[in-house]
Amino acid sequence: YKTSGGLHGVGASAVNALSLRFDVRVSQAGKVHYMSFRNGVPGIFDGDGPDAPFTAEPGLRLAGRMKRNASTGTSIRYWYDRRYFEPGASLDVEAVRSKLRNTAFLVPGVTYTLRTPEGEETFTYPHGLLDMVDHLTPAGVKPVCGTVMITGEGKYKENAADDHGVMRANVERRAEIEIALRWDTGYERTVECFTNTIRNVHGGTHRKGFERAATRALVEAVRNTRGLLKPKEDPPVVDDVLEGMTAVVHVRLPEP
Repeated sequence: YKTSGGLHGVGASAVNALSLRFDVRVSQAGKVHYMSFRNGVPGIFDGDGPDAPFTAEPGLRLAGRMKRNASTGTSIRYWYDRRYFEPGASLDVEAVRSKLRNTAFLVPGVTYTLRTPEGEETFTYPHGLLDMVDHLTPAGVKPVCGTVMITGEGKYKENAADDHGVMRANVERRAEIEIALRWDTGYERTVECFTNTIRNVHGGTHRKGFERAATRALVEAVRNTRGLLKPKEDPPVVDDVLEGMTAVVHVRLPEP
């Protein structure tokens, strides 16, 4: 993949550090490898759960060969250490559900399955941001146009480290952007922004850029279309453009 929402391995290392037991199982190239940790120490458990007998032992172990037609991939299972959390802390299932749903929208073709004591949910959206606009549109309103899909890419320069960790000036980067938007009969505005699948709760420069570009494009269209703007009538401003709009802006950067 060309972009990532985090630093490689940092999330797994943090979870491992906060867990009584951390298991990793990798199925790839016809083989299954397995590695376990207890309080961050690699080794072997003789049984299930964090209280099973444990022997410290370094290294990744070969568990066997993959079965015919078995799926490749990595599975991770952990038991968190209550000492590092507030009393009564529990997994925020809704936060997990929201993350899986958003990522399924942003990466068309991927499928996520969430299993909880209440049942099983599957998230897969083949039309990506188009499906996300449908999902985010407020209930009870009707679209006044089709969903507009915009894609593009561009180059920019920044200071960044090379392969040897040496900082270089004016390193050329390439950014990609996807936008889906639609207007409806309501008055609410919903603009969700993401960078490398990570939700930007407070928007960002890409949201401001999108709002300015959308306003400029509509103002130009209104002025160039005879009869839409009456004499002495002011052109639309950003609040007019965003009224009734549901939009998703997804930016992909090589090293955010």
